[in-house]
Amino acid sequence: MLRSHGQRTTALVLLLGLAGVVRAELVFSSETVLADLYWNNPTSLAVDSAGALHVAYMKQFGTDSNSKEIWYATNRSGAWEHTQITFNSVREEFPNLVLDAADNVHIAFHTGTTTSNLIRYVNNVGGAFGSIIDITGSGYVIVKHAIDSTGRAHFVFMSQRSSGTQDVFYTTYTPGVGVGALTNLSNDAAESWYPHLTIGPDDVVHITYQAGNAFGGPLVYLNNSGGAFQPVFTGVLENVETAIPVVAPNGTVSILYETSNTLRLVDDAGVGVFGPALTLFSGGNPAFYERPAFDPAGRRYIAFVSNVLPNRGVYVVAETSSGFSAPMEVSGVEQSRVGAAVAVGPNGRVHITYQLSGFNQQTQRVFADIFLATAPTAGDLNCDGFVNFADISPFIAALKDMAAYQVAYPECFHSNGDTNFDGLVNFADISPFIALLKQAAQ
Repeated sequence: MLRSHGQRTTALVLLLGLAGVVRAELVFSSETVLADLYWNNPTSLAVDSAGALHVAYMKQFGTDSNSKEIWYATNRSGAWEHTQITFNSVREEFPNLVLDAADNVHIAFHTGTTTSNLIRYVNNVGGAFGSIIDITGSGYVIVKHAIDSTGRAHFVFMSQRSSGTQDVFYTTYTPGVGVGALTNLSNDAAESWYPHLTIGPDDVVHITYQAGNAFGGPLVYLNNSGGAFQPVFTGVLENVETAIPVVAPNGTVSILYETSNTLRLVDDAGVGVFGPALTLFSGGNPAFYERPAFDPAGRRYIAFVSNVLPNRGVYVVAETSSGFSAPMEVSGVEQSRVGAAVAVGPNGRVHITYQLSGFNQQTQRVFADIFLATAPTAGDLNCDGFVNFADISPFIAALKDMAAYQVAYPECFHSNGDTNFDGLVNFADISPFIALLKQAAQ
């Protein structure tokens, strides 16, 4: 069991197109966020403009559904602080956490019983979490949400099969106004599953879901760029099991999806036409429910878990200047992993929360602990996402003249040359930088 703070794990990166050739590595330092013999899963992760982390998670005692509560944790003070959000004797599940432009925390989830769940929402605008707001009546589950530039919250979720035909629904919540109209986006005889939502820099809302059934079906992608939601053809003709829309800071749309135990990505070329699918992972039943993350240079990071052998593990795929890395194992621990989420801070550091499950013989109950893995960017002087020999020349330039280095590498607005984290780039950073290069060569 990985419990102690500061334990280090190593992940090798094999660049696509150079299979079998070790080019670089990311080194993750892992720490315990929560280990209390409760089942703490899943997590939803975000990082604010100051680099502090924010996590929402569900806690329950063993398999007792009535003990499920929503919790929130942050390390803003320098240590992990946990806040209980819900207090009742019914189940609360699948929290989804996002931050707005002012770093306020917004959490959506569903609550209720087997047959009467409803969507709820809470935020800490004003400094503390306010009253929990009911977004829907009963009969809805699995919510994702996002906040636009005006502060309005947008929600997508699905109805429960017990309530009739399972459809995908959308609504909004405007501060001072209330909940908007409930819109049925699928509204047909077929079932619709696992919707996801994101908002682009132009406040256009992008939604994906799978039609058919829980085990896979056609991909549906919609956006409201024309004012009302309209379907957009993606070229994905295979059955998908989970799909997430991804919008880059420059507005480029991508869709991440799973099909036949394979994780794939399609990109919009910027003209409304999606290109061929790129395979990121295969052969391990990839599970991913949280959105990918972007670093300051606009590169994507995708975290997921595989809970089946022989590829059981927590993985991350990183975008590079020449494509995507091969999957990097993050946890390096031989036991069941149950979920993962990724966020990248303003300094480019990659953060991944993941959960490891176990069984307590004394209580005869399952549990899941939460861990955080962080990959520092110190030493990545050319901002390609990795520390390798290509960083030597930029590092020398930074030692000579930091201002000139920033002119030569404008995307590296933070000082990656500060490899000993003392706030300066000087000769004291040489030994740590050499050590990082040695790690990359192993």
